[in-house]
Amino acid sequence: MCSEWCREGRLRYQCSRCRLPYRGGLLQAPGEGSQAECELILSTDIIQEFERILHRKFSVSPSEISDAKKVLAEATLEVCRLVSGIEPVCRDPDDDKILACAQQVNADYIVTGDEDLLVIKRYGAIQIVTPREFESLFG
Repeated sequence: MCSEWCREGRLRYQCSRCRLPYRGGLLQAPGEGSQAECELILSTDIIQEFERILHRKFSVSPSEISDAKKVLAEATLEVCRLVSGIEPVCRDPDDDKILACAQQVNADYIVTGDEDLLVIKRYGAIQIVTPREFESLFG
């Protein structure tokens, strides 16, 4: 495991996929030797929303967004290209895409800081938690 910290623009991450960038904090996935494993699965819609938020909310430059997408791609196990729609559930209709992706891949957790998703708490068998809550589950 690489313990070197890398810096690309405003992103700071640890090589080896063991840490994922999260709004100024870091979400640590279960460590080596842990019984638990986590896999990051995204959809094309989620990646596009990620880009929009970085640009709109955080004024991240196109170059930094490209760097962020590279880091995200390294940590992502699978990108779902075709996600079936669901009945509207979220206050923010864009967040229904996240629920649909999670449902399609039978995810156990959605890890987010988005209040529109967090208020739901659970979607079927899928738990919706903050990065801190997720870390405490596997820490």
